[in-house]
Amino acid sequence: MNFITIIFILLIFVQNSLEGRGFKRIQVVGVKGKILCKGRNYGTTRVKLTNHISFRNISVMDSISSKKNGDFYVRGHHFGYYFIRPFLEIFHKCYHRGYQCYRKISIRVPADYIFKGPIIKDFYDVGTINLAKNGYQSKICSKPY
Repeated sequence: MNFITIIFILLIFVQNSLEGRGFKRIQVVGVKGKILCKGRNYGTTRVKLTNHISFRNISVMDSISSKKNGDFYVRGHHFGYYFIRPFLEIFHKCYHRGYQCYRKISIRVPADYIFKGPIIKDFYDVGTINLAKNGYQSKICSKPY
């Protein structure tokens, strides 16, 4: 056999071994914080923890409504081959009068808060988010649920 054939066969074995069950892993992430609108507690806001697998492939790991005082704790997990890229997404109507439209804020969760295994060792604390003063928002005119 020639050299190229041997390399090709080895690549097939390597690919099959990487796709085996032994390399799948569970990854967990948790985020906490508080939401304000115009300096006041802003409750019942939709908060999502999403995994941006690729540009168009986004999976929702968890979706909650914040408490009446604006506090939220969101946690999610993913079981797969690839590392997760979690984002916190907040959908709100603070300073927005549109009937069907929402404002969306996306915050990337740092890799230091992604843990292997089923236990979240530390929550990423985004602190207090004032929706009225946050400039990085997009407009969504469909249901965020």
